Amino acid sequence: MENEIKMRKFFVGVVVFLGLYTFFWLRFFHVAPFEKSKASLSNNLVLPTPAATATASTNQNVLGATTVPLPQSYMLSVTARKQVFNLSCEFAAAAAILYHYKNDEFFSPNNELTAEKTLIAKIPSSMNPNIGIRMGEDATASADLLYQNLNKKFGGTDYYGVHAPPFIDVFWEYGLRAFPIKKGDIDALKKAIFSGHLVMTWIKTGYGKSVDVALSYGTTPVVKGEHAVVIYGYNQDGVFLMDPGIGVNRFVTYASLLEATDPFPLPFLEVNPSIKEFSYDPTARIDQLTGLDRSVIKVIVQNGSREVGAGNTMAAILKDFGYKISAIEKAGENQQEGVNILLKKDLSDYGSLLRKDISVAGYQIASFSATLDRDSSPDAVVVVGE
Repeated sequence: MENEIKMRKFFVGVVVFLGLYTFFWLRFFHVAPFEKSKASLSNNLVLPTPAATATASTNQNVLGATTVPLPQSYMLSVTARKQVFNLSCEFAAAAAILYHYKNDEFFSPNNELTAEKTLIAKIPSSMNPNIGIRMGEDATASADLLYQNLNKKFGGTDYYGVHAPPFIDVFWEYGLRAFPIKKGDIDALKKAIFSGHLVMTWIKTGYGKSVDVALSYGTTPVVKGEHAVVIYGYNQDGVFLMDPGIGVNRFVTYASLLEATDPFPLPFLEVNPSIKEFSYDPTARIDQLTGLDRSVIKVIVQNGSREVGAGNTMAAILKDFGYKISAIEKAGENQQEGVNILLKKDLSDYGSLLRKDISVAGYQIASFSATLDRDSSPDAVVVVGE
C-alpha cells in the first residue's frame, strides 16, 4: 500500500513538472519547441562532412543560381553552451561562432566566463544598442559594475544588451567576415547555412514588443525580451539553433522565426571565414547598420596641414556623407599627422561612424576624443593635420 502511494505521488509530480515546463517555454520563449523529435528530423538532414562543408563554401558564388538547387535540409555542427550572465547571450553566441571556426580552446564552453569577458571588453557601452552594450547609464563606471548590470533581470529595456552592428568589427578582428542578411529572407538564410556559414540571430522571447527609447540625438528601437542565438541548420519546416539562454540546441519553425525576428531592423548576421565583405554605402545620409542620421552632426573643419585647400576637400567629403558643415577654419600650428576628431560627449555614439567615414575616404585617424564642450556651437571638430 505504501509503495502504491509513493508511485502515485511520483506520477503526480511528473505531470506537474511537465505542465510547468511547457508553460515556461510557451510563456517566456515565444518560439515553437521541437515539433518533431530530433531523431525523426535527422533522417531527412544532410549532415556535412568537413569536405562537404568546404565544397559548399567554395561554391558560394553560384549558390544563388538555379543550376545549383539547395538541398531540402542541411546542418552544421555547433557545440551547445550556456551564457554566464543573465544578459550576455550575444557574447555566448559570438563565442560559439568563434569556437566553431577557430577551434580555439580559449572560446570553448569550458572557458565561457573568460571568453565572454574578452568579447564584452571589445564593445563599448552605449544607450544605443546599435553602437554598444546598453546596460544602464552607469555601465561605463567600471568593468565590475558592468558585470553586475549584466546579471540584472531579463526582459527590460535599460539593462538590455547589444544588437548586430558592433559584432561586425569584432568578428573582423578575429579574421572572420560578417554581413547582414535581409530581414525575412529565408532563402538567403538557407544559402548561408549550405555555404558553411553560421548565422548569429536576434529574436524576441515572450510577448515583448519594440519600444522607441529617447537618446540625445533621436530615438532607437529596443525590443523587450531581446535574445541572441546561433542558427546552424535548416529543413523544410524550420531552422535548428543553439540557444545559449538554456545551453541546448533547438528547432524553430519558419513562421515562429519570422515573428521572433521581425522587431529587429537587422536580425541576421551571416559569419564566415571567407574574404566576402559587407558592401558599405558611404553616401547614404542614414547609416544602414546603426541607423544614425549623419545630418544631425554639425561639423567645423580645420586645416592644420601645409596643403592649401585641404580643409575644403575634407568639408566636401563630409558633406557628401551627409554631415552638416558649419565652417572651414585654419587650425593652430604644429598639428600632428593625420586627422584629429573632437566630438561632444552626448554624441559619442557617432564617433565610430565618423572615424569609419573618414577612413573610407582614405585618411588616417590620428586621434579621437569625445570631450568637446557641451555648449560648443559645433557638434564635432575635424582637424586635418600634416
